[in-house]
Amino acid sequence: MISLAIGNSFGQSADNPLPKLIEKDGRHALLVDGKPFLILGGQAHNSSAWPGMLPQLWSAVEMMHLNTLEVPVYWEQIEAEHGKFDFSLVDTLLAQAREHKVHLVLLWFATWKNGSNHYMPEWMKRNAVKYPNITGKNGQPIDSPSPHIKATLDADITAFKQVMRHLKQADPQHTVIMIQVENETGSWGSVRDYSPVAQKLFDGAVPAGLLKPTVLKALNVPVVTSGSWQKVFGDRADEYFQAWSTARFVGQVADAGKAEYPLPLYVNAALRDPLTNPTANNYESGGPTDNVIPIWKVAAPAIDLLAPDIYLPGSERVYGLNKDFKSPDDIDDVIYFGGDYIGVRIGKTVKFYKTNRQGTWSYSSGKDLAIPDDVDGIFYFNRNSVGVYQGRTIKFYQTNKEGTWTYSPGRDFSSPDHIDGAFYLNNGFIGVRNGRTVKFYTTNELGKWTYQDGIDFTSPGDADNLFYLNTGSIGVLKGRTIKFYIINEKRSWSYVNGSDFNF
Repeated sequence: MISLAIGNSFGQSADNPLPKLIEKDGRHALLVDGKPFLILGGQAHNSSAWPGMLPQLWSAVEMMHLNTLEVPVYWEQIEAEHGKFDFSLVDTLLAQAREHKVHLVLLWFATWKNGSNHYMPEWMKRNAVKYPNITGKNGQPIDSPSPHIKATLDADITAFKQVMRHLKQADPQHTVIMIQVENETGSWGSVRDYSPVAQKLFDGAVPAGLLKPTVLKALNVPVVTSGSWQKVFGDRADEYFQAWSTARFVGQVADAGKAEYPLPLYVNAALRDPLTNPTANNYESGGPTDNVIPIWKVAAPAIDLLAPDIYLPGSERVYGLNKDFKSPDDIDDVIYFGGDYIGVRIGKTVKFYKTNRQGTWSYSSGKDLAIPDDVDGIFYFNRNSVGVYQGRTIKFYQTNKEGTWTYSPGRDFSSPDHIDGAFYLNNGFIGVRNGRTVKFYTTNELGKWTYQDGIDFTSPGDADNLFYLNTGSIGVLKGRTIKFYIINEKRSWSYVNGSDFNF
């Protein structure tokens, strides 16, 4: 969250307006006490909100100079006995946060915590008939709550309404500025619930809200006006059904809580790989992952924002999904140049643009690479270097801190075949493509190139382009589909089934 100003906005007056999220001209801000507020936050460990742990927690907050602490509150503690609510832990957090002049973001650990119901009250866990978990495809029990059970939904709504009602009364100075509803919703071990209750819903019609053309196009499926989940969504039907069911559950909890006390509410997502489009048996199915955000927007309108839990390396792969780049000129070639930079080739000139986490692109003036010769393509090499290929030859150019480019003599690479594409791998390796085949070469500090025999990659079909993805992986683009191949310890290539990406 980017704010317009940073200041001491720890309010102490009951007359202060509620925290809220605003949008203006495509930019968003969190307002606290009526002023833009930048969260400098840290998150407590799952079970660190108990009174005995708090002294260590506040020491860490002070050491890190935080202005906000994300901390869980536990349904199993708040409603240990059915219908009786204990807010002593919430009150302790409020009092100590005010003492340390720190705001709070509360995490509602309730029906879901990392895909399971482990923070659900014991009286619910002991009544699995009334509050059942998911049933797997083969009838096996799954350690994840079913999103289709009205009794579970009603109990969660009742408890969350009590929490919000208590905060409205006990926190007039708005120590709590935001709340996360549930935690990492979805299921591990089964893409969806296959119980009779769930199966009846799955066999029924897709809700009208999901059949809007804008939603279906966002989900990359044909526009239709009716149909079952299987008919409308094909091989993604199970996951999309689970996403809709989970989002509807969470959305109703959030909506009921906002009716009591309209603080900003959000959900978090355990991420999947956003580039290879894996199937849902490889991640937490039903949570607000990148591919089902359109479903969540329809099903849970009371949710204000989505927060990714980034356990995967390479966070730029995640936030990069939402930052389209539009060049003022026709583009002949594009390269990723490290950090937040891309290079855009227009004829013999490469211009560099930098982005931020809000997806705003800015031209880096004074850093243009002017290529003196005709060029077929460019690629990122390493250490501020660009490779430029034409015909059978690759030349290398290097830049310095001032953005001045110089040709690197003595490093030219001459291919025995015409070069249709090239990419840098690592440790001096480059892949050189001719037609459907990529050959690999290594170079040393003296500029000597050596062909690496025995690891050629040949696409099994025609390809529009081949590119390097990450260590040991190649993507093959044909039309609107990318297929992925990986090299194994025996130095042979194999297709990664189930990882196709379709534009």
